[in-house]
Amino acid sequence: MTKKALAKHDVPFVERDVREDPDARAYITDDLGYSEAPVCVVEDGTGEDHWSGFRPDNIKRIARSRA
Repeated sequence: MTKKALAKHDVPFVERDVREDPDARAYITDDLGYSEAPVCVVEDGTGEDHWSGFRPDNIKRIARSRA
């Protein structure tokens, strides 16, 4: 659902499969502290904008900020 919502709002994204990418898994679990997927990290230079789970409100917010 997250990928579909991102695509619907024309928000570009890079998908990393944590089942196959141990570095990505360590980043979201050890560095960010999440234990569920999906995890979205907004590359805005702050390192502070991220969330876990399906969050259409955040996706819309990101889409608006790109407009």
